[in-house]
Amino acid sequence: MQVYLSHADADQDLASAIGKVLTEEGLRVWDAGIEVFPGDNYAEVIAKGLKGSSAMVVLFTPKAIETSLVLKDVDFAIGCQRFAHRLIPVLARDPDDRLLDQIPWILKRFPLVHLADKENPRRKIQKVARDLKQGKGKPRAQKGWNGKP
Repeated sequence: MQVYLSHADADQDLASAIGKVLTEEGLRVWDAGIEVFPGDNYAEVIAKGLKGSSAMVVLFTPKAIETSLVLKDVDFAIGCQRFAHRLIPVLARDPDDRLLDQIPWILKRFPLVHLADKENPRRKIQKVARDLKQGKGKPRAQKGWNGKP
């Protein structure tokens, strides 16, 4: 399975660490920070990465919230059947716990992964890999006015 790793350019170091763990867990990782080269047609290369992926891990940090590219990736994944049950948001570099209020509302229904600043993310990212393989990245059902999903 190929996993598209969406993140802000400023978070390449953390994205690379996450990608390394996902790779060690047997997943192929597509990361624009590694796959896009100077002179490439950015949109074309990104489209190829998205087309070849069947799962997405979205790294939300304060920098990622500021870029529209990460939100475009999320929009694509939510609207694409291929990513069904395989979209996992990861919140990081958020010492004040403000990111949850800033991410798109729909993602709050998905299984969120919180990486604390001083924490080694390995175990949590290993769980992300297992969840992706098992298709556990689906949103929780919302209860309607009558208490039923």
